[in-house]
Amino acid sequence: MSLRKFIIIAIASVSVIAGPASAVDADAPSSEQIAERFEAAKQRLNLTEEQAPQVEAVLRDSAEKRRAVLEKYDVGGDKKLSFRELRALRSELEPISEQTRASLSSILTPEQLSEFETMQQEQRAEMRAKLQARRG
Repeated sequence: MSLRKFIIIAIASVSVIAGPASAVDADAPSSEQIAERFEAAKQRLNLTEEQAPQVEAVLRDSAEKRRAVLEKYDVGGDKKLSFRELRALRSELEPISEQTRASLSSILTPEQLSEFETMQQEQRAEMRAKLQARRG
């Protein structure tokens, strides 16, 4: 996978909880918007009452870690990252992705995990379109 695609995936992963505006737009979503997005994900995944708080905790933790890394490298800002910075960014984001998936796989059923991955793919496509539109 190319570094560019990986970064798009990382940004989209943050958006599962924070929404697509998170690390790319200056306008961070409100806590109400985050709650609405989680509620929609909760319904789409058909989470049980037991699963919902566990999944929410995993996703919030992952989003916070990803956001911190993206902010560290000023992703979404005016700065263009060098190849070395892109590699470093990727090396910091990969373990977060792996940990999130491992945590979710112990909470979600295989069907729910598959649906979650579909949701992430949709978020990635949305993010790609948004980034391409910015470029003009």
